[in-house]
Amino acid sequence: MIARFTEACRASPLDLSKDELTARSRTQNRPQCLSCEQDIFLGFFFDGTNNNKYRDTDAFAHSNVARLYEAYSGEPTVAKLKILKKTAKPDAAAAWSAAIPKDEKKYYRKTYIPGVGTPFIELGDTGEGSDNTLGLAASMHGEVRINWALLQLSNHIHAALMGGNPLSEPLADDGKLAREMLEKSLASGVPNRGRSVVLQERARMLGKAIAPIIRGSPTIRSVRLSVFGFSRGAAEARVFCSWLQKYYSDGIAGIALKIDFLGIFDTVASVGLANSVPIGGVEGHYAWASVENLQVSSAVKRCVHLVSAHEVRGSFPLDSIGSGAQHKEVVYPGVHSDVGGGYPPNDQGRSVGSGEAGDAKKLSQIPLAQMYREAVIASVPLLGSKDFDDFHQSNFKIDPGTVKAFNDYIGATRFGSGKPSGVMWLTETQAEEPLLQIIRRHYGHFLRWRKSMLGKVHLLPGMSASLDSAAKKTQDRHDLHTTDLALQQELNMLEKYVPVVSELSVWPAKVGDWNDGVSAEWYKQEAVLPASKVLFETLVHDSRAWFKPSNFSDDDQAWFNEGGMEKARRIMIKSIETEQERVRLSYSLSDEQMKLVEHQDYKKNIERIENLKTNKMYPVKSGGQEPIRLYGYLRWRHVFGVAVQPALPQEPASKEKTRKRALEKQQHENNLQSLNQQNSNARKRYQEGQISAQAYAEALRDNILRSNAERQRHAAAMAALA
Repeated sequence: MIARFTEACRASPLDLSKDELTARSRTQNRPQCLSCEQDIFLGFFFDGTNNNKYRDTDAFAHSNVARLYEAYSGEPTVAKLKILKKTAKPDAAAAWSAAIPKDEKKYYRKTYIPGVGTPFIELGDTGEGSDNTLGLAASMHGEVRINWALLQLSNHIHAALMGGNPLSEPLADDGKLAREMLEKSLASGVPNRGRSVVLQERARMLGKAIAPIIRGSPTIRSVRLSVFGFSRGAAEARVFCSWLQKYYSDGIAGIALKIDFLGIFDTVASVGLANSVPIGGVEGHYAWASVENLQVSSAVKRCVHLVSAHEVRGSFPLDSIGSGAQHKEVVYPGVHSDVGGGYPPNDQGRSVGSGEAGDAKKLSQIPLAQMYREAVIASVPLLGSKDFDDFHQSNFKIDPGTVKAFNDYIGATRFGSGKPSGVMWLTETQAEEPLLQIIRRHYGHFLRWRKSMLGKVHLLPGMSASLDSAAKKTQDRHDLHTTDLALQQELNMLEKYVPVVSELSVWPAKVGDWNDGVSAEWYKQEAVLPASKVLFETLVHDSRAWFKPSNFSDDDQAWFNEGGMEKARRIMIKSIETEQERVRLSYSLSDEQMKLVEHQDYKKNIERIENLKTNKMYPVKSGGQEPIRLYGYLRWRHVFGVAVQPALPQEPASKEKTRKRALEKQQHENNLQSLNQQNSNARKRYQEGQISAQAYAEALRDNILRSNAERQRHAAAMAALA
């Protein structure tokens, strides 16, 4: 897996170099006589986990996939996707490149697929309850999204040739048919109508409908596809291309299919049980995200994969595309969504600014610009920068301060040198290196900065400067402080580790990482680079701090905008009031010393209640981050080379599932037993006067939340293994 670290951001980030313009001229391959021959251009855009442009755009939190979709010249699948229970803002009117003549516009079309964990009502995904939690945790409803996109292929061709009318109704009818196509439900394992049968039937229907047209003039020479994706959407995009090749290798309805471009950001599969689940052999390549399906199809003419150097969550292992003459894998500084987009301005005190100004400061704007250029080189029909209206200009704008911080880091960390090569690396001068080597070197820079910030990372100036609400800043500070304390605990455990043999634990793998370079990077006697300090403190987010998979509480929308925090506020007030009464009645009135302590606690609790009621104090979502004994910061990100590795032999499915269900059940029982023991310990410390009534009440509340979260996690894991 050979890759390169990214180059510095250009002065004009969207413009092509002379060599790139020459390469683009070779990929255009337009018919010499447009009245005699025509191509149909289709774009498919698979958004990332918990990314949805209809929900996110107003908050400047829409992903890079959504921004590229908006810049693609073409008519959308439908004028407005009915993917939300509330009324969604419709797509803007189709934008067109000045290079596309008016009478050719009918041949340009596009489809947007919202990310798993968000609503897509017609596909049976409400984006709420178990649809949300299993979508985020296990990529539930991922396969049905790919099926739906495959159906839109025939719809688009029919619409291009038949006056804009699709072959079938894209939402109600195709939503139902996409669900029927599922060969196996992720949750229940119930066989359904086969994908191959449906797609071949659709091809016959399309062929019959367009037969009179394609016998005329102009002749339809080919359908040229461009496919984009981020996170699990990148995995979906890869599988979409593989299935196009599998089911339509000879074309559809007599028309050849060509995949001009596959542009993806930081692929994460994590389908079914993710790599972060503490069961040996679990890696998230279940159901549709098999090793075979994730291989980049040989039909793809140009594949560009931009990946994160600083992502470390166990739930987000990287699926590399592997090396190849038509493959380009580029490593970018930042975590997962610093590459693929999706953070709002001001989050965690990064990219501080109001609206469009804050949006332009985000680190993710720079990889967005590279993906735009890469797509243009492949002759993807994106708007030219001169065609941008105010909305598109805002989507692609990059603040000069961000460019400087980025370029300073690129210059300060430069390692070796290289030169342009082949058809993929046209301007690059960074050295070609193994992908893991690049990622680990740059994660080392992060670790040394993180070490320098122990105990104070939640006090960064950006947290005070952030324009977020006081409640949001309180939550961010709490998350950063909590994981900072956990990092110190993680370090202590690794330094004092005593080998323990456990078949059910991946702890030895973490120790292996510690001994395989992580400790050396942590303790390296090397000053933190000034450029690293600026980048990590102002632009790079901490994805571990806010991500809480064990209690599914990483949904800020539900917490801040849909009443979650207010409900927690009422529960906290009631809990404190109940504890006040319990404490008051639990001691003898003759015990003067206890009466004094009780009086002091009572006064403090009265003040806490008043502060909660008057917004001087805010409830926070506590706990739920990936456990430090398994993951944390002091580890390497796992990288799968699925694009080049054969599938490993597996046990019979039924036997394997039975084994994993037994392991999961045992893990669940152990987790609940541990929580019960924590309750007992807290009760004992309270009774012995080691902690206050307030601290005891908070411990009980936190453990109730953790117990509920553990039961939800267990239910999701068992559903995925059904």
